[in-house]
Amino acid sequence: WVLAFGAVEMAGPFLLLGHAEMTLPSGMTGLLVATVPLFAALIALGGGDRGVLRPARGIGLLIGFIGVAIVVAGPGLFGGEVSLLAAGEVLLVAVLYAIAPFIVARKLNDVPSLGTITLSLLMIGVFYLPIGLLTQHQVPSVPSIAALLALAVICTAVAFLAFFTLIREVGPVRAPLFTYVNPVVAIILGAIVLAEPLTPGLLIGFPLIIIGCWFAATGGRLRPVSAQALPPAL
Repeated sequence: WVLAFGAVEMAGPFLLLGHAEMTLPSGMTGLLVATVPLFAALIALGGGDRGVLRPARGIGLLIGFIGVAIVVAGPGLFGGEVSLLAAGEVLLVAVLYAIAPFIVARKLNDVPSLGTITLSLLMIGVFYLPIGLLTQHQVPSVPSIAALLALAVICTAVAFLAFFTLIREVGPVRAPLFTYVNPVVAIILGAIVLAEPLTPGLLIGFPLIIIGCWFAATGGRLRPVSAQALPPAL
């Protein structure tokens, strides 16, 4: 199950996101990744959680997927083009990200977080190493190496430790709610750093996705979470 988690949460998404973001703007990518709570709610429904069928959560699912449709179809509706393959890759990443917390909560609940993350990253590194050696034909630049280290340490290792704690605190359905922050950061940095345009599709789809995800995952209610001790590995 540790290897399954690594494949679902790391190996697949790393490859799919890396390929998709060669053509998709960061704002659209962030919005599509923010659909993780929608897929988590559907997975919970498939697992027998009938709470997803409550009217507020069902309406949230509908609103969220309408927002996704507007984001993906927006460039065609308002001018411009979007790669449906790349958008599909990011949505597949969202599905994988929605599955991973259920693996942690139901199969790895008693496994130390640090051990799970270390073994998963080690095996993914071993898997990707020969591929990297065969496809990399020049020495990476210093900025590329610095970016890689930042992604590996901050956005992967540290982030996963925090994510495991979050899953144990609030459960696999509500844990992906952190993805609400993704589109905000992606859209702002995309506009400021990469000069990406704020298209009508993004501006219309953004609030629909956020509102839909919120209602789909929580039913629109804020519920207190009881404090629990952190895992020993932390």
